[in-house]
Amino acid sequence: MADIKYVEGFPTHVYEIEREGEWQGLKKAIAADKLEKGKKIEDYNEWSYQGSDDRIDLVFDRNKDRLIAINCYSADKLYRCPTLGGIQDGDSGRELFRKFGQRYTSSIDGVTKVVTYPSVGAHFYLTQETIYMLGINDTEYGWPPRTNAGGKR
Repeated sequence: MADIKYVEGFPTHVYEIEREGEWQGLKKAIAADKLEKGKKIEDYNEWSYQGSDDRIDLVFDRNKDRLIAINCYSADKLYRCPTLGGIQDGDSGRELFRKFGQRYTSSIDGVTKVVTYPSVGAHFYLTQETIYMLGINDTEYGWPPRTNAGGKR
């Protein structure tokens, strides 16, 4: 966490799991300048650096003090994310499979298809056959990271 703050500065948001109510179990974003009294960003294992049309999300395993996943989200799919194995937001699913191959797992939830390559720790989110989010993760944890990653899931 210290290295990330040194390089990127303080995150704009952190994520917390709703513990009660109709949204229980879902993540909510909290602006870093609006944390509960006595809380600091290091108390959360998920951080976000949000721009107007994109964001970078980070997941930490605080038990081992290490970064375990990085995601980049692009609202407009206009190549706002860094490339991952030659793939960017805005690329087609066909291009993804051409470059990464067919050894993947996938699931569909509503209009979103999630494609994971567990052996290399890469994951991609597509809608209408176009990538809008991509990320990497420590293969020890998988994607999404298991619940022992910081104890807050």
